[in-house]
Amino acid sequence: MPESTKSATATPTAAKPILIDLGRKKRRQINKLRNGGGPLLRQVIEVVDEFKQEGKIAESTQPLIVIVREKRRKLSRLPLPFLG
Repeated sequence: MPESTKSATATPTAAKPILIDLGRKKRRQINKLRNGGGPLLRQVIEVVDEFKQEGKIAESTQPLIVIVREKRRKLSRLPLPFLG
């Protein structure tokens, strides 16, 4: 029977993902980020460039996770006529 041999390259080491939390932002800004533009994308690029300059991440591609939460809409403080 032939024996199977495992090589070191068969099990690649997984790179740790980079998490960037941008906090709460407006819906329009989040949509622009999803479409590949806007001020949030520039902010993400600046953070990644900083990490590369400091040597915290390698120049090669690593998984990048961006966390953005949608701001809550402000409700009107006007009294409703049918509740009065």
